[in-house]
Amino acid sequence: MSRGMNSSVLRLVHYTPIGAYEQKDAGRSALEALSRVVPRLLTPKTYTARIMAADIEKLPGVEALLFGLAEAREVHIVGGSWLARQMRDLLRAGRIPGWSLHELPETTTPVFALFPLLPAVTVTALEKCPFTTVEEVAAAPDEGLRELHRLGAKGVAAIRDACAHPAVREFTGRPAVFPDLADPPPFGHRMNLAHQIRYQGFLEGLLHRSFPQTAVNTIIRAIEAEPIPPADPLVVLLLETAGAMDLLAYYVSTHGPAAAQPEAPSDDTESLPPADSQG
Repeated sequence: MSRGMNSSVLRLVHYTPIGAYEQKDAGRSALEALSRVVPRLLTPKTYTARIMAADIEKLPGVEALLFGLAEAREVHIVGGSWLARQMRDLLRAGRIPGWSLHELPETTTPVFALFPLLPAVTVTALEKCPFTTVEEVAAAPDEGLRELHRLGAKGVAAIRDACAHPAVREFTGRPAVFPDLADPPPFGHRMNLAHQIRYQGFLEGLLHRSFPQTAVNTIIRAIEAEPIPPADPLVVLLLETAGAMDLLAYYVSTHGPAAAQPEAPSDDTESLPPADSQG
């Protein structure tokens, strides 16, 4: 991530419905995205919306999947990313007038518990979405699930049967909790995004202490002058392989561009004799 990049660079897009692939602007914050997208869930035959970072290559995993429960005027939000968590908090706080969050049980079951019970094509469809728990899948309406990569009635029926299978409950537990991002982060206009995230707790504490402004300015300048460590390509590869996209997004956000790998010598490169060799 380049120096000078801050929270204002974040731009969100959405797809409604998922199968249309028509990219539309969703603003630059979780609140703005909800305000634009949620009213669309009242449109006939529109049950889902997917919101993600416009530059998904630099911010992988920054996404949330929304299901509109129009009759109850509730929004079911899927995903473990910081974006999804912020949206849940905003709905709980009543920031989207007329809408509330569809709450899930506190105890959760990892979504991979469903996979041995489902056809391969259905597993593939679920893996392309940011589902993290069985409870998220179970709460999604049938109409919304059908929009997910054209699952169809048979796929939805298979998902319902799998969610109710007794074997799935053997995996019930609590998911890991990942660090969250402030919106907007303290001093976000004064330093790049990587430093904001790395120093989130420190900056929040600094914001609420009665330090002289000159001292605060000195501290901020010192942090901003620190070099951002490059992302380790091996760490990125391991997180991608494990499918830990939320952790990957957090790791990439707190590091600079990955260091270039040294090129391997070509096969036709002749090895030079030692300097003291006899010729």
